[in-house]
Amino acid sequence: MSKQYAMHRFMEASNYLKMKKTGWLILIALLCSVFSQAQSHLWVHAGTGFPVGDFFDQGHEYVNIGPAAGIKYTYTFKETGLSLFCSADFLYNTIKKDYRESIIQLIESGGPFTNVEMEFSEYINVPVIAGLQYSVGLFKPVATFGEAGLGVSLLKLTDSKYQSDQTNGNVSYSIDPAFSYKAGLGFLIIERISVAVHYYGLGKHTINYKIETSDGIQESVESEKKGSELALRLGYRF
Repeated sequence: MSKQYAMHRFMEASNYLKMKKTGWLILIALLCSVFSQAQSHLWVHAGTGFPVGDFFDQGHEYVNIGPAAGIKYTYTFKETGLSLFCSADFLYNTIKKDYRESIIQLIESGGPFTNVEMEFSEYINVPVIAGLQYSVGLFKPVATFGEAGLGVSLLKLTDSKYQSDQTNGNVSYSIDPAFSYKAGLGFLIIERISVAVHYYGLGKHTINYKIETSDGIQESVESEKKGSELALRLGYRF
């Protein structure tokens, strides 16, 4: 290999490294410029959840409203009003007393069981959602925002139990994840206090039931359940 050829290859390699280094520096500068225009915030919120539609086969009219709380992280690009968000919520609902009593009366009137007592399942939903939020200033000190996102919701039914003069038993349920989404609108006051309403599509869950009775009967049953909920909440943005 001649000295001239070796020198030529060395210069080509040097120029390539310089161009690569310059490219990385430009990319880093652009990223720094973008992220310098961004702000991150942690939100906490709590309020009330209203079951709507076909709430996990019960029907929303048979289910109590319950607490709805959660946290949300937003990463906001100031110049556009656009944010990325990730949220985790806790929704809790129970069966109404008059519906529970009507079920017990139906069992006692239609079968051989007497002095029936039942502990009904409670519904725990934990949706974890990521998506986009967009905010617009209305007038000082109030802004409005809308958001929508997709994710997964975990559904857990607590154990249900029953007992009578003739028999007793327990029904346990699996925890099942399902595709979910949420969309909502709200107001942000003095850049800290939020008031918002959100609709949650909590997904279609495949739940496995395990039934055990005092008679030694054990049975596993699979069922699909879907539900949705509307949440009204007050929050604080740190």
